Amino acid sequence: MLKKTTYSLMIIALFAISISAQIRICSYNVLNFPGSTGTERIAHFQTVLDQVQPDLLVCQEMLSDAGSQQFFEGVLDTSVFDRADWVNYGTSEYMLYYKQDLFDLVDIYTVLTDLRNWEIYELEYIGSGSRPNLFIATNHLKASQGSTNENRRLLECESFIDWLNLNPLVGNNLILAGDLNFYYSDEPGYQALLTDSLFIDPIDTPGSWHDNAAFASIHTQSTRVTSFGGGATGGLDDRFDFVLTTPQLMDGSDWEYVDGSYTPYGNDGQHFNQAINDPPNLAVPQNVADALHLATDHLPVYMDIDYLESTPIQVTLTPFNPPIQIPAGGGSFDFNIAANNIGTSTEIVDIWTMVTLPNGTEYGPIINVTDFCLAPGANPDRDRSQAVPSGAPAGSYTYDGYVGIYPNDIWDEDHFDFEKLGSMDGNMALNEWTTWGEVFSGSTTHNNKATLSGDFELHGAYPNPFNPKTVLSFELRVSSLVDLKVYDISGRLVTELVNGWRDAGMHEVMFDGSDLVSGIYLAWLKTSSSCATQKIVLLK
Repeated sequence: MLKKTTYSLMIIALFAISISAQIRICSYNVLNFPGSTGTERIAHFQTVLDQVQPDLLVCQEMLSDAGSQQFFEGVLDTSVFDRADWVNYGTSEYMLYYKQDLFDLVDIYTVLTDLRNWEIYELEYIGSGSRPNLFIATNHLKASQGSTNENRRLLECESFIDWLNLNPLVGNNLILAGDLNFYYSDEPGYQALLTDSLFIDPIDTPGSWHDNAAFASIHTQSTRVTSFGGGATGGLDDRFDFVLTTPQLMDGSDWEYVDGSYTPYGNDGQHFNQAINDPPNLAVPQNVADALHLATDHLPVYMDIDYLESTPIQVTLTPFNPPIQIPAGGGSFDFNIAANNIGTSTEIVDIWTMVTLPNGTEYGPIINVTDFCLAPGANPDRDRSQAVPSGAPAGSYTYDGYVGIYPNDIWDEDHFDFEKLGSMDGNMALNEWTTWGEVFSGSTTHNNKATLSGDFELHGAYPNPFNPKTVLSFELRVSSLVDLKVYDISGRLVTELVNGWRDAGMHEVMFDGSDLVSGIYLAWLKTSSSCATQKIVLLK
């Protein structure tokens, strides 16, 4: 947040995953800040960073502790951000700013070179949940072309690599964000960083970047064609600013780079050898392009990372007799759906299925099991049959199974494909995608074919008799307002399990009789048009 403006699959090894809120990491060369123009540039940095909205901001060409503090108090909201301590030895010109509700700064490591330091910031995540620490490294490598300067950059990179070899834990989740001054991808320093996959360039665009229109969309310097306030001129023609990651940020676990998020902010690919604010700029509003032009001669570069939460629940869909081909007049296919809790604690999850149509849209849910209880080691599976209506269009389909919290919190997914060979006249309705077979009512298979009649069916509770928990299953032919209550034998209300709108498909709700005495109880289900009751027996 800025001051005075408001930031308005299953993991193969072990666990399924879900994705948390993203973290934005931004690298920004602030051009000898503060220098003689720092005060007047503050408003321009505000405009730019209000749009970028970083969670972690690492700056180069920050000339002093006083300048870092001036930037902190003038550009950023000090109630939202905190800053690193200034490094007083070697040659330092860097500063890290971080959101204080997300991270604590654990330590700063310094690697001395014959020019400027490498600085590595270790950050502990203090938001929701425990996560591995993040490491942000930065440098402003030797500038200018020529073999002598290239070798200087290589020596600086080798000093960093040597330090990493002595401190291997730092490489676990390490992001290198800085002004590296590489002119082309075959530069020895750049290649040293990528050797043996030490680092990965997320956009992987090898070539000669300098003054090459083919790379116009990734250039970051210069924002200007005229000289003022110091800095380079000549328009956008160099890719000097980089954000690289270690492979651990692309391995499908814990901290993870968000594919496609790498952004040289403000570069629309149309300003090769031009000032960034030469209208029109197709990437940002004109006032932001002007601020980019006036703040510094570099564009900020950012990327996003996610945290993939490990969850011990897996779902597997297995079609019978593939490949599946459904005739134009409609038909059905058989499949098995299985859930597996490989963790050490009981999990309450939703299980649902959708179908992806030939045009790419998802249809459903078809099966929708809510609050399904999976004990540690439980691996229930159900054989089901799925109808495909005659009105379904011809083409390739995907049948998708999900586990998590319906509809958006997906812990794991599995799917298989099938084909519809033709289509009959008529519109396709959700209630034509009926499904039947073994119901989800307990941790073992229970054969109970559900034949839908009217707008719903109340399936048998399982187990029944029970002690102290049972699962009540019902299947809706169409979406409906549902009221599910349990009464004792005298007609007194014991509990209301469901009261609200439910989508068409199968639903399951657990009833816990731990606080009740043994006896006969009645489960009463009412929909928009009908009702039904089921006798259940609690035996303690």
